[in-house]
Amino acid sequence: MSARPFAGAALVRGVLALGLLALVASAGHACEGTGLPAVHISGALTLKGSEPGTWWAVTDDEGRIWKIASPPPELQAIFEKIQNQRISVEGCPLEKELNFEQIEPYLITSVPAPEPVSEPSSAPEPVPAPEPAPASVPATTPAPAPTL
Repeated sequence: MSARPFAGAALVRGVLALGLLALVASAGHACEGTGLPAVHISGALTLKGSEPGTWWAVTDDEGRIWKIASPPPELQAIFEKIQNQRISVEGCPLEKELNFEQIEPYLITSVPAPEPVSEPSSAPEPVPAPEPAPASVPATTPAPAPTL
């Protein structure tokens, strides 16, 4: 048995242990010192910038980019495994940085992608193509020439 059986089993089954990763264990967390209410955002987790100045962000459904403030190394390791997937973040809004919204998360959860809304099709049902006519058999005698 390996030294990390749970981690190995989770990776083999494709189950990532991100669901309800509590960074701070208090629900209804108040954003001390800012006077601002906590925010909840959902969107795609992406890595922005270039080395050595990369930073993690969530692009919400309205297209706003939220920089995740100072995630610890163990959280960054999880982020690398779920990059470009949908997550939900609850946390305290901070001052903008690099012209982007910024959040200090206290709760991060994985979120399934929303189901696409399919509209009823107004196109008519497809009509099957007619079966091809049997190949004609050439006549054994030529047809008479028309008279003028």
